[in-house]
Amino acid sequence: MSPIGVTSSYNLRRYLELKRKTGGKIMRNLTYIIMISVLMIAASCSQTKTADTQTGFTAGVMAPMTGLSAALGKQMMQGVELAANESGNQIKLIIEDDQCDAKAGVTAAKKLIEIDHVDAILGPICTVAILPTAEMVEDAKTPRITTGMVVQKTASAGDYHFSFLPELKHQMNAIAKYAKAQGIKSVGTLALDDDLGREGISELKRSLARDGIDLTEEEYFDKAESDYRTMISKIKETNAQGIYVLGYSTNMIQIVKQADEVGFFVPILTWNLFQDPASIKLDNLSDSVVYTYPEDPRELSVKTAFKKRFMERFGQEPTLYAANAYDSYMILDLAVKSCGKDNECVKSKLASVKDYEGGNGFISVDDRGVGQRPEVSIKAVRNGKFVTIG
Repeated sequence: MSPIGVTSSYNLRRYLELKRKTGGKIMRNLTYIIMISVLMIAASCSQTKTADTQTGFTAGVMAPMTGLSAALGKQMMQGVELAANESGNQIKLIIEDDQCDAKAGVTAAKKLIEIDHVDAILGPICTVAILPTAEMVEDAKTPRITTGMVVQKTASAGDYHFSFLPELKHQMNAIAKYAKAQGIKSVGTLALDDDLGREGISELKRSLARDGIDLTEEEYFDKAESDYRTMISKIKETNAQGIYVLGYSTNMIQIVKQADEVGFFVPILTWNLFQDPASIKLDNLSDSVVYTYPEDPRELSVKTAFKKRFMERFGQEPTLYAANAYDSYMILDLAVKSCGKDNECVKSKLASVKDYEGGNGFISVDDRGVGQRPEVSIKAVRNGKFVTIG
């Protein structure tokens, strides 16, 4: 397969600068960036020119390529890469690192819109980078497909905003019903101190109340936090029968370990980001964790075939975000083939997605441009594998 037609802010000069500053030791989460840079060099002679000649359409990609959420950026780019290659590299891509950060997100969006004049944007994946850039995207009338979970604020971000993943509230409803079925009568919560974390817990509170479960304590943390023992102990003191965690995989893994250290042996409930290869390394500690995963549980032919091709290319199963990035690119590509550079036409096509079958199952959007798929699986780690238990 040929490389993606892509340009990027991360070029060879940037790589050499980082190498010099780190004494030759580049962080592991920069590996994918370096790979993208190599693809960029190869693409500059052929694929970018081909993409420009065939459609003239340019899409910006906003993803966390560095920082604590770089793993999410890698997953997203894997999906984009596979989709671009399979669709013939019809769209020129300009990749920007939003670092899963508000300030970096604004910088990335501003460059893509005001300097690169992109015709559409894929991403961001993180709520914290979506909301500060929403007005800029709307003012520019640039269709944008965000690639992370949807909360109420992002669902109402504007007419040019689309997301093919379902709203987080469905996961909250599912985990509350699971807790009730398990006889859990009270929980404490630990969540990111940002729009995702606070709105997510607000949704959870509504679900818990509906199922007659008490919320005993709310604690919030910065995404860079590493010591949660005091917060866990506060929840333990309330005699909560369970704990719900809403954070990134690095946060959740540390919380599982530290809950064991402080002797708080209760079920740990969480969301889809727990399905990360690093979670397997928790060994027996993962036995206490149950998480939600928004997926179409059926073994659909397109989803099965996508999974096979993804594993052949990357040597691992696609994550929710990799599959969604793949679907997002493919749906945008279909719109471009029909509309060319007409942004209003592209917007209309994205707003009318119905029963599209992709790597994540079937996708339809509502009048806000948000994916409608209420199915949620209950999953856990068993014998070193992620399995569905309900």
